[in-house]
Amino acid sequence: MDAILSRFKHLAETYLLVLAHLASLIAILLFRHRTGDAPLSSVGFPVYSAGVALSLAAGLYLWLRRSQTATGPALFAILWPPFTAFLFWASLGGRFGPYDMRDGEAMRFSFYTFAILFLLLALIYRSWLVWGVSLAAQLGVYLDVYGIPNYIHYPTAGLFSIHADALTRSLALHLLAGLGILLLRKMAPRFRPGLWLASAWAGLIAGLFFLMIWGVIPRNGAYVGWVETGLYVPEAAWGLFRLLAELLAGGALLSAAVRLVEGFSRATGKDQIPPVDWS
Repeated sequence: MDAILSRFKHLAETYLLVLAHLASLIAILLFRHRTGDAPLSSVGFPVYSAGVALSLAAGLYLWLRRSQTATGPALFAILWPPFTAFLFWASLGGRFGPYDMRDGEAMRFSFYTFAILFLLLALIYRSWLVWGVSLAAQLGVYLDVYGIPNYIHYPTAGLFSIHADALTRSLALHLLAGLGILLLRKMAPRFRPGLWLASAWAGLIAGLFFLMIWGVIPRNGAYVGWVETGLYVPEAAWGLFRLLAELLAGGALLSAAVRLVEGFSRATGKDQIPPVDWS
């Protein structure tokens, strides 16, 4: 048991995010069974389901992998559960989905949040793989959510006619990060932190983002008249798995915050915290 707990603590945030996605998908499946619909679009449901399945595979790969060395495949596995949270946001829709989650402000927040997550890790680990995955993810999600649907309805407008400013700024961030990777590889070619830092940073950003997504998804009894007049979420539609998903994401967020503070304390030599005087 001690060995299992020790292995879990190494990448606790990543495992908690994987379990949060699993609980989230089960909650959505049960919701769909009770109501006949889900807070995901018809395309988004299979996309998010596939993302969760790959997150489970990534978690299993990391669990079976004993080394804590930050190789390319390991970093990719660490970042897949956070990317699945990005897919979760992109998949929202349907009769019981939140109100206008694809407006300009929500889109910019989501794109910039995950650009910062991926690109900071790409810089810290000087990883072209993480940089390339981030770039492909931003382009792919943009085309799937905005570009292709808009092109189908308005072919003359082109693929990049909606919220192109957010995508342009994201690409500019990637260009700067790419230059930073080149520079850091020359300055400190051998420096590379362990996987714990990637897991903690990803858990902090993705855990917060995951909770924000669930925060806007209508709860039991909520009015969703922006989709259909007089439509309410049934009182018993959401069960305990929604709460479990939120608790697991909150656990990932809390664990990440504690580990980052501890890591900063060790790095600055301030890890000797004086005992509390309870007298």
